[in-house]
Amino acid sequence: MNRQQATEAILTATLWIPYVVCQVMSNGFLAPANYVDPAPRPFSTIGQTTNLAEYLTVVAAGAAALWRYVLLPKDATQLS
Repeated sequence: MNRQQATEAILTATLWIPYVVCQVMSNGFLAPANYVDPAPRPFSTIGQTTNLAEYLTVVAAGAAALWRYVLLPKDATQLS
C-alpha cells in the first residue's frame, strides 16, 4: 500500500466511523429483524419517466448501431 492509498483509507475512515456510530446510537445494533426485505414500493411518476427514458435511449442506440454496422453498405462508411 502506498502513501496515497493509506491517506485515502484514513480520510475515508474519518468520514464513515462517525456515521456508523451515529446510526448505531439512533437505530441500535444490527439484528436479524433489520435484514427483512420491506414490501416493494411502487415507482414514483418521475421514476417511471426516467425508466422509460432509459429504455428508449437503449432502443435508439441499438437501432443506430444496427443501421451503422449492419444495414449501411460498406462503401458508404468510407469518408472521402
